Amino acid sequence: MRRYRELLTRVLGGESVEICPVFCWKHHPELDQNAGTLAAATLAFQERFDCDLVKVSPASTYQLRDYGLVDAWRNDPVGRRSVENVVVQTPEDWFGLPRLDPRTGFTGRLVEAVGLVRQALPAEIPVTITVFDPIFQAVTLAGLECLHEHMRLAPEAVMAGLDRILENSLDLIAVLRSEAIDGIFLASQQALLQAFSAEEYIGFGLPGDQACLAAAAGLPFNMVHLHGSAVHAALFQDVPGIMLHYDANPTNPRPDSLLARGVGVSTGPSPTLLASDGPDAAVTAACEALLESCKGRSFVLSPGCSVPLAVEAERLDAFIAAARTPRPDRAFQ
Repeated sequence: MRRYRELLTRVLGGESVEICPVFCWKHHPELDQNAGTLAAATLAFQERFDCDLVKVSPASTYQLRDYGLVDAWRNDPVGRRSVENVVVQTPEDWFGLPRLDPRTGFTGRLVEAVGLVRQALPAEIPVTITVFDPIFQAVTLAGLECLHEHMRLAPEAVMAGLDRILENSLDLIAVLRSEAIDGIFLASQQALLQAFSAEEYIGFGLPGDQACLAAAAGLPFNMVHLHGSAVHAALFQDVPGIMLHYDANPTNPRPDSLLARGVGVSTGPSPTLLASDGPDAAVTAACEALLESCKGRSFVLSPGCSVPLAVEAERLDAFIAAARTPRPDRAFQ
């Protein structure tokens, strides 16, 4: 059986298959500051691991540098960059956020990476890219505590800022579509109880997520990434045409429960397990348990989040091999 687009399409379309689609990704610190180096690192990773889907993974600040945000890489174990300044300090600052052109500036530089990856890979290999949702961008520009204060004291200012961030995000998605991407990986980093109650997220976060997904509608492999623990998965489980990606930890919904509702799910071993000193067999066992409980359609095996930089290639080989092992019992009636 061919893999890649055909396998993903069959699984998400509800067909019985004996192997599970699989993908994984790492950040590429410093290399993610330039289109050519990010594209080359993404292609090298795909050549080594041969995933069924390729995700271009720029730093979480790539949509924010043109607002005046300053960041740096400080040896984070996952490859994330730290924020060095605060762009929004007062409610009035939300009204001053600029209209951006995603074809220029730092964001435009990273958009070029998508085109380079798409041109280098055969059409049968789907290509997606991370897009960070408006509420995550707002948190990064202001800080979570400041944002909550403004939500209480000046909600109209926050909404004006979110509207401007959404406009810029929608423009970015339109440009990415012109690069022939196969989906967006919408990172909803703040859709969790630790950051917002469900009611707060419905008021300030969910409308931006819904608008971004509407702009990406029709692409075959859109995902929503719910980051962390106690995520608000219920807010997304009825959105058509997406897969939910999250860490299958005990605070989050069981993947099989979402699959039973007809929700596409992508999850797998946590980054903590992947980076642990335990044997590769522990990773294989975790994959086996998920594959046993998530038989049938609409399940894609992937890590619960970005793979830590220190994880050895052989461990990812074991992870991928678990999905690639033919399993006749995965057929469903």
